Amino acid sequence: MSNSLSSALDVIIENKQIKPVFQPIVSLKDGQVVGYEALSRITEPSIIKDAEELFKVASEGNKAWALEALCRKKAIQHASTFMNASSSPKLFLNVNPIIIHDDAFDKNYTRKLVKQYGLNPDNIVYEITEKNMIMDMHQFQRLLTYYKNQNYKIAIDDVGAGYSGLNLISEVQPDYLKLD
Repeated sequence: MSNSLSSALDVIIENKQIKPVFQPIVSLKDGQVVGYEALSRITEPSIIKDAEELFKVASEGNKAWALEALCRKKAIQHASTFMNASSSPKLFLNVNPIIIHDDAFDKNYTRKLVKQYGLNPDNIVYEITEKNMIMDMHQFQRLLTYYKNQNYKIAIDDVGAGYSGLNLISEVQPDYLKLD
């Protein structure tokens, strides 16, 4: 990774130049909107051209958690304007499995944000992305159990693509499967 990409990532994180956009998640069973996936977009011009490159640069530069924490906070903050603690659609938050190996990773981060913004953990879905292989399945399963015990739901993104295959489904036992 070049120094200029690393510097551009630092500017984006430090200046919080991320905004969420929400994509509807539709049930194949009945066509109803189940919830919204929070996607992150860069708000200022940058040499990092899109979200895919942004997350790749963060992973390569050991800043995956710093970026994910920022994106998560922005998503929950904005979602709180259309969600409430009682009945509302689900909020799907992307989770890159490599973050659990980051020394700065805080497994209680989302719980604090959900409480701060008055949301219900029952309406939050951790969406495991297909882009990175889970290096330590035992550790990852312990983390998912921790989240499930707090009433968060689990989804696997883009089943059939990347690392989102049948083995992952059987290991994770998700609440939702999202098809590629």
